[in-house]
Amino acid sequence: GYSDIVRSTSACVHFVEAREVDEELLEFKSELDAARISCAYVDCRQLIANPEGTCDAVAVAIGAEHAPYGEGHWIRLLDDMISLSVKLPGLVVVLNHADELFDVDRSKVFDLLESFLIQIHHWLGKKKPCHLCFQMSPHPLVAEVFGKH
Repeated sequence: GYSDIVRSTSACVHFVEAREVDEELLEFKSELDAARISCAYVDCRQLIANPEGTCDAVAVAIGAEHAPYGEGHWIRLLDDMISLSVKLPGLVVVLNHADELFDVDRSKVFDLLESFLIQIHHWLGKKKPCHLCFQMSPHPLVAEVFGKH
């Protein structure tokens, strides 16, 4: 679930099912806001027609300095995430309806996972939370809480 997203931990990749989401998510979001931890939201249904756009969608959502990059520039994403580890107190990336992206093109999800994990030690070394959350089955509260900017 989302219970550890406020902490800096090596358990930083989450695969969340709808049954794990409840009203407690509102409390987690309040804690994130109080700690000024940035939250980025991507609705993966918008990537189904063009999974190649996954890198750019995540880059834009996190406010990456050099986004958008064009197709498949995962190294640029991890470089920008390293830069954000200096600037931000923390980052949570939520990919809603992630199961649909897995079904269409797993390779893009694995590219994202690899880029995320390569750079995570920069956040951990600074004791800053950084989490990648795959919402694998829909729950309306996820979009309501994280989809607002």
